[in-house]
Amino acid sequence: MQGFGQSDAPPPSSYVYIFDNLARTINGLLVQVKIDKYTCYLHDYGGPVGFRIVASCYCTLPARKNIRSMHYSASRCRNFGLRFLAASRISLLEHNTKRILITATERCHIQIGVIMNQLQVGHKSYEMPPQEGITIAHFIVVADIERSARFYEKVFGARILSRGDSKGAPGYLQIANTWLIVNVGGGPTPDKPMVTLSVPADPDRVSSFMNIRVADIQACYELWRSRGAEFITKPKPKYGETRCYIRDPDGYIIEVGQSNPGVTYG
Repeated sequence: MQGFGQSDAPPPSSYVYIFDNLARTINGLLVQVKIDKYTCYLHDYGGPVGFRIVASCYCTLPARKNIRSMHYSASRCRNFGLRFLAASRISLLEHNTKRILITATERCHIQIGVIMNQLQVGHKSYEMPPQEGITIAHFIVVADIERSARFYEKVFGARILSRGDSKGAPGYLQIANTWLIVNVGGGPTPDKPMVTLSVPADPDRVSSFMNIRVADIQACYELWRSRGAEFITKPKPKYGETRCYIRDPDGYIIEVGQSNPGVTYG
């Protein structure tokens, strides 16, 4: 972990030492050195950092099978703010819209497996790709798939499911409770013979945009700005909410809004 042993320790003025940032940095290292199979011993700092990597949107591992095992006592898991949904030998834990299967062992420890690419709404689950019914994703045309994937990962904590390929496959990202598909533009194809896909010709002329609802807009504004997000203005009150807008690398605007107390939807 950074700051321990022989690793560098950036000053607090340039790096905020909280578990979320530590998890993001460690997961970034795992991705960079292409480590996708490992065992994590959740001890001391490794507990809150390890659980965040597995349970939060920072986790970029492609499938559940790549998480070998994680072991920790149930009482310590509760101390890390993780909520058990059933007090049984096999339980389900929810954290940041991710579902985690928890199996108790004979020594009162737990084994954790992440159920990836799944969102629970009420009694219905939505997956990407869907096994039944439908799943909704938002598609945007980008100039550079890798650049856009890094932006949404860094700023919003998106989980990169796919980075596309040279044959034209798009990149897939999971952001909170939705999926985002990013791909470069192109001319007409047999299934849309009159349509050309391109990045915005005029970023100031907009017909649709992503809308991110937040519980604390000031905190999100400060955090995402520190991660490199370019806001058009500071948060401003408007129509029963406080909102502001971000531009992504291709000029798309992203609305960030917090509803006023008492607003049922929005």
